[in-house]
Amino acid sequence: MGRYDDMVNEAQIAVELDPLSVNAIFRLGAGFYECRRYAEAEEQFQRALKLHPGFDFAAYVLAMVYGVQGRHEEALSLLATAADTPITRAYMALAHVRAGDREKALEIVHEAERHPRQDFAALVLSVVHGYLGEEDEAITILETHPESPHGRGRANQPQRPKKNGTVA
Repeated sequence: MGRYDDMVNEAQIAVELDPLSVNAIFRLGAGFYECRRYAEAEEQFQRALKLHPGFDFAAYVLAMVYGVQGRHEEALSLLATAADTPITRAYMALAHVRAGDREKALEIVHEAERHPRQDFAALVLSVVHGYLGEEDEAITILETHPESPHGRGRANQPQRPKKNGTVA
């Protein structure tokens, strides 16, 4: 955990220097999350949201904290308060997967796939597909997304074979 411990120490110093810095508080919460110190992460993300209620990214990561603790209803309730964006919907799908509601997750994913993919939402959607055991779809999203470093120039490169022997 060494580097994440360093991240926590650096963020604690930043919060001490500026206790109202939402970014410093978020970084401290992220450090605690990476160190699996979920109660402390939750406290920092809640603090960030109290200072800046519209800080949706703090809500996304707080929902992940709830999810790893099995608090799926809290995660879904929190995400329902965030702005309705592709990223929020992607995190909602991930929360439904973790809650065991595959059908609701797929409903959200299929709706999102009807619209142009946006940077971070595409990454989260690929993670959702991975959680659902749909690795080929997850990789296809990453390979075809125009903002993905894996997607640039891929159209003219050889395609990777799928598990069933066809070409992706």
